[in-house]
Amino acid sequence: MPAMTPTLYLPIEDATRELDSKLLIAGAAVARGLSVVIGQQWLLVNNHEAVPLGLMLFKGMNARQANAMQHIAATGHLTAASDEEAMGLADTAYIQRDINPDIAGYCDMFLAQGPLHAKAIAGKTGAAPEAIRTVGNARIDLLRAPFVGLFEQEAATLQAEHGNYILLNTNIGAVNSAFGGVEQYRDVVIRIGWMDPEKPEDLALFQTIVEYDEANMRLSRDAVAKLSAAFPNTRIIVRPHGSERLDTWEQYCADFPNARVIRRGRHASWILGAKAVVHTCCTTGLEAEILGRAAINLRPDDHQRSLHRVYIANIANVCATGADAVVDLLAPVLDGDTSEIDRGRDNRMTALEAHISGLGDAFAYERIADAAANLLAARGGGPGSFRWQPTDRENYLGSVRRTDYQREKISLSQPQFERAWAELNGLAGLSSPVRVEQIGDSLFLVEAA
Repeated sequence: MPAMTPTLYLPIEDATRELDSKLLIAGAAVARGLSVVIGQQWLLVNNHEAVPLGLMLFKGMNARQANAMQHIAATGHLTAASDEEAMGLADTAYIQRDINPDIAGYCDMFLAQGPLHAKAIAGKTGAAPEAIRTVGNARIDLLRAPFVGLFEQEAATLQAEHGNYILLNTNIGAVNSAFGGVEQYRDVVIRIGWMDPEKPEDLALFQTIVEYDEANMRLSRDAVAKLSAAFPNTRIIVRPHGSERLDTWEQYCADFPNARVIRRGRHASWILGAKAVVHTCCTTGLEAEILGRAAINLRPDDHQRSLHRVYIANIANVCATGADAVVDLLAPVLDGDTSEIDRGRDNRMTALEAHISGLGDAFAYERIADAAANLLAARGGGPGSFRWQPTDRENYLGSVRRTDYQREKISLSQPQFERAWAELNGLAGLSSPVRVEQIGDSLFLVEAA
């Protein structure tokens, strides 16, 4: 078998959610002597046999991710996994639904975002304690100085364009799924291993989720209508989750003159520019709290016992169970009085420490880069004179067909990538020159110059 090399592979599915944090990890990895290949996940994962052996960092631990890991590990690569889906969850059993029970057999390192997450991983997989590293979450790093500066100029531009605006983030993927109807969504969660259609308890939970999302849709539509009427001179920006259909919201919001449906741009910039954020148990509520923005978690009261404990937004934010309550909470905020929203914020932030490590400590991206470099070095892939090149040129980067939906998620030119790299790593203080080469569609090699 070929020798291990000091290469970190960072596949990306959705650039809007992942690119900035992965660029920080990549910059820190290059500073530690690693070569980094970063970008389009389908192209990278499908060509794992044609590239030098290294460490492939996956963004999840579900059945589909585990299946890819198993194939990649069989060719000699090291594998590691973070868990993007866990960022918004506060319940061990629910976190474990996104973790494949057999994954420890072919995952060399698990990156937990906090103590509860580490416990959930260990309990579901039986992974050895030394295989689980509690590192935090690099997406949270972006919400702290100096990286928050990345969003401040964009936020000012959004304020200039839209004036004072309320940001309504929806998270209604079951009944407004980009994959189609409820049945198509059901097929997706079965494929990733989230539910077993042969288990009555899983079917019952799925039905509860559908009913919960139906209630969230009603609440969100009511919120648009009542916020639009109560604050006619304030723009209402509806930003659906990336897993949702846009046209559903565009059709609904057409009846409200001060409502707009927009999903472009960095969501943190939209949060920072907003007078207030309203959301349906979405991770944007957590991010808004860390950014110090007024945020309200809008949730259906009739699901309180079964689902409210699941989402971290219920810990991070002030909660409301109806659009009228949201209007009442926001009226003073729009006049500059955030005292009601701010009350209890210190306690809420303290409560988050069990779920996300390093909120005021070392950056997660540095911990992740250290863990990756140490694992590679321990397996023979320490820094040296290695320079990355394909090991199987004939089959290297074979054609990968992508759907329009996949292309919408990540499509990057080299100039776009280099601008983003310079911006992020400039803020990180990583000024050493690097060589960037586009090696495929939205896929890039970065090495020290």
